[in-house]
Amino acid sequence: MKSLTPVITIDGPCGVGKSVLSKQIAKKLHWFVLDSGIFYRTFALIALKYDIPMLEHELLKIFSLDLYYWCMEDQYNLIKLYKKNVPNIISEKTISYVSSKIAIFPKVRKELLTTQRIFKKKPGLIANGRDMGTVVFPKANLKLFLDGNLIVRAQRRFCELRKKGIQVNFNSLKLEMYQRDIQDIKRSISPLIPAKDAIMIDSTNMSFEEVFNISLKYIKINKILLSPI
Repeated sequence: MKSLTPVITIDGPCGVGKSVLSKQIAKKLHWFVLDSGIFYRTFALIALKYDIPMLEHELLKIFSLDLYYWCMEDQYNLIKLYKKNVPNIISEKTISYVSSKIAIFPKVRKELLTTQRIFKKKPGLIANGRDMGTVVFPKANLKLFLDGNLIVRAQRRFCELRKKGIQVNFNSLKLEMYQRDIQDIKRSISPLIPAKDAIMIDSTNMSFEEVFNISLKYIKINKILLSPI
């Protein structure tokens, strides 16, 4: 049985455009959006800022912070905190590395399940991440899995970082993304794999507009909405 409150999940590897797509679809439908990565990145920020050892039982101390209960109500508070502190404390590169390490801890992922599922509210939710369709919302009304050639994804991320004024070496960035892909795919807990009923979208040779439009087409085909888009 599908969820009574409609949920659309968008999973895929890093740099494939999940966050942008989910935000644009949510804006189009006037639904809520869940960017699961912001939780792991913010926990990484806290771990680095307060020098919390990267050990599972130590990281769970994070959940006793008021921040945990705060983000249960509004992830945008989390985003504001993250964006405000990252430039002044640590590099995005380091936070991404630490967050990927945090994401492998079973108890951390288990604790976050409750928090992430709170965002399922009417009229609907667009959730993006790496295990949204397989673990967090296994009964989602529609599951999309974005994929793309590593070089193309690295080029897109490279241009994105350069526009932000962040200097990065392309080959190093590509290697980091490759290593992240392997780590996500091979981890024993919530690995990065498409749900059995997910619709695969290869964005390698597609513009964002094309990916957006084909996603809307699948939403219509699955008759998720009561009224036309």
